[in-house]
Amino acid sequence: MTRLLQLIIPGEPCGKGRPKFTRKGFAYTPAKTRNYEATIKAIFAQAYPSFVPLDGPLQVTVIAYMGIPASASGKAKVAMLSQKTWPTKRPDLDNIFKTLDALQGLAFRDDSIIVSATMHKVYSDRPRLEINVVERKVASA
Repeated sequence: MTRLLQLIIPGEPCGKGRPKFTRKGFAYTPAKTRNYEATIKAIFAQAYPSFVPLDGPLQVTVIAYMGIPASASGKAKVAMLSQKTWPTKRPDLDNIFKTLDALQGLAFRDDSIIVSATMHKVYSDRPRLEINVVERKVASA
């Protein structure tokens, strides 16, 4: 049986920030990253209460719908919404993907079982992060 998880995280997608260091050399995760990952966890917990984490090979699709800058002209907005213009701004797509660490132990046992990933950044008038996780069947020998 193939299982599918779908999550929509409303708001501007956020990338995982680099660790920060105290003057004494202790590393910590930036507050913005902690808050975003907490939001992902809360939305997952509400959508999938009592969920048993997936343990098989996973295929993940992440689409980051980036907000259109307020300074964009009408013509530019049309180009952005029709995907003739792509968001080549921060956050980096790989850092957005790293925020899926928030789902480790909740949606899946460990991110090492992700065997395939598709990622996109596009403009939207409704910024959000969409995450789809599909458990792949293991071929029998």
